[in-house]
Amino acid sequence: MRKAVLFVALLVALILTALPGHAATDVNAVGETFVPAVFTAHAGDQVSLHNLEALAIAHTLTSDANLCAGVPCSTGPVASGNTGSFTLPATTAPGEYLFHCAFHIQMRAVLIVN
Repeated sequence: MRKAVLFVALLVALILTALPGHAATDVNAVGETFVPAVFTAHAGDQVSLHNLEALAIAHTLTSDANLCAGVPCSTGPVASGNTGSFTLPATTAPGEYLFHCAFHIQMRAVLIVN
């Protein structure tokens, strides 16, 4: 049953990321995976995490580097069915930045700042 629920949630996440007008700064959490695993944004953009888990599992989207005023950028804990966000500082340098979930070490993503 859990595999079926995760499959449906992943399918919904894939469809959402393929729809026209879907912001590149939106990331979904599904099945302990970030979708997309590589996403893009610009300095000053808002980045949102949509927790599409069917089960009561919280996630975060947290930078490995101290990007936000000397601390990691993070959505904080986002409960199932909810959305959390943060804004990249306007001074964020172009490059690649690693992100993770504070609760699930295997959840990794890469932000490309243009």
